[in-house]
Amino acid sequence: MAPPTTPDKRPSPEMFDEIIEVKVGKAPEPVKSFYLHKGIAAFYSGYLEAAINGSFAEAKSKVIRLPEEDVKTFEDFTLWLYTRNFRDIPACQEAYDTLVDLCLFADRRDIPLLGNAAITALRDSFAKFWQYPTLQVKSIYQNTVSNSKLRRFIVVYLAYGCDESVLRHGTPELWPKDALWDVLKLVWGREHPIIWTKEKLAAVDMCTYHRHEEGEKCKKS
Repeated sequence: MAPPTTPDKRPSPEMFDEIIEVKVGKAPEPVKSFYLHKGIAAFYSGYLEAAINGSFAEAKSKVIRLPEEDVKTFEDFTLWLYTRNFRDIPACQEAYDTLVDLCLFADRRDIPLLGNAAITALRDSFAKFWQYPTLQVKSIYQNTVSNSKLRRFIVVYLAYGCDESVLRHGTPELWPKDALWDVLKLVWGREHPIIWTKEKLAAVDMCTYHRHEEGEKCKKS
């Protein structure tokens, strides 16, 4: 079964079943063990579902190792997994970094609902702090493919929510060539200058940047 992409899909009580161990991180950094319900992990993540229920050694041992993942990001994922909420982060750059990392993690581990929630929360953080995500652009471009919806959203935000002063934030090496080219194509292609206000940004339909199965959309609350 494909993992859910819309928030109306929820796990059943039976999915709160046996416990699996997920070991995150690698030496010399501390490795941390997380204990998750097997059914819940498999419900949300295509990657974890394959590891848990497939023919891999993890299915027998009920221990999954993710040495390349960040412990803090997995802590944030675990919070979301059981609450569908993110921790409140009062600092701008930490909020941006955390949500971008969750978007990238969700993409790697096939957790579309987490990715959808994280990119919407990222938009909300942009509208809240109203500061350029200069430090995050390079990480996004290094860890996504050309048709990534996270890339697409960042490019649209840079083209419509920022002006030339964004280039004064940081140094040239923070700006990948592909990012500048993508922004330039969008700016050149618009019929008239449009600059997003906080209100316009907050009103953007983020379902455009979500991952959904064909014919699916987020239900309006």
